[in-house]
Amino acid sequence: MLYKDAGVDIDKANEFVKYIKDKVGENIGLFGGLFEINELLKKYNEPVLVSSCDGVGTKVEIARKLKKYKNIGIDLVAINVNDVYVMKAKPLFFLDYYAMHYLDLDISKELIDGIIEGCNYAECKLIGGETAQMPAIFKKNKFDIAGFVVAIAEKSKIPRKEKLEIGDIIIGISSNGFHSNGYSLIRKIINQKGIKLNRIYEEVSENETIGEILLRTTRIYKEILDIDFKSAVHITGGGFYENIKRVLREDLDARIKINYEIPRVFKFFMEMGNVSIEEAFRVWNMGIGMVLILDEKVLDNIKIEYVLLGRIEKGNGRVCVDF
Repeated sequence: MLYKDAGVDIDKANEFVKYIKDKVGENIGLFGGLFEINELLKKYNEPVLVSSCDGVGTKVEIARKLKKYKNIGIDLVAINVNDVYVMKAKPLFFLDYYAMHYLDLDISKELIDGIIEGCNYAECKLIGGETAQMPAIFKKNKFDIAGFVVAIAEKSKIPRKEKLEIGDIIIGISSNGFHSNGYSLIRKIINQKGIKLNRIYEEVSENETIGEILLRTTRIYKEILDIDFKSAVHITGGGFYENIKRVLREDLDARIKINYEIPRVFKFFMEMGNVSIEEAFRVWNMGIGMVLILDEKVLDNIKIEYVLLGRIEKGNGRVCVDF
């Protein structure tokens, strides 16, 4: 009996590794990824390594149904590097964990192309990963993917709650759609309401199908590293309420007024799923993928588009959202 008879194809795995190696270099395929730090450390007085680990969740099911996988690879990088950007950290290297029922080379190559594209944009290096064929764990055609990033920051520049003050401004930077969160609810609404992924719903878009909108890539917010913010919040699972609360002190509140136009796709799924506005802001990013808290004087120096959301007030560590 061969290993292949048990559902694990070593030859395909080797071919996949060779494909990655041809794309990113000889580092791939060793027992451990290598990253030189000697010259890098000279640029920092007190260097601190910052890490993050995350996946794209059930968005992979949308990709699987539409047979489009590259954006999922970009998402994987984005969801991780955005978490270190808020720590004022520069991504250094990235690894992925890719597990599936069986190794489909076409799907796998498309995924890795997306990961490489995301790493290139985020200015970090893909140095390794793991490909696991597990037919006993995953049903036919099913897979999951997760990523790991390591970044570096100057210790004195890492945001701390102590730096926040009453009167600080809260701004939001737009998202590119749902990014990679809340897809379990989205998929439940799709199934219950019979929403067709390949259909254009004119109340949402005149030229994109719902599937294309749902597969838009997570925005990579590397430009915030050039902004002098006191604190930053990557809006992921938990929406506004849970994520912003993570950076507040117990004596401060974030008072937010929703005075921007919520993108139509969010309103569409709210209506189709009978999702309240409060629940929507707990689950989805609602058009704002990154929130920054900063001194009002910094606003004049910001070169990217943003919306004013509110201010920091004296309080009890709450996020107060006024609709």
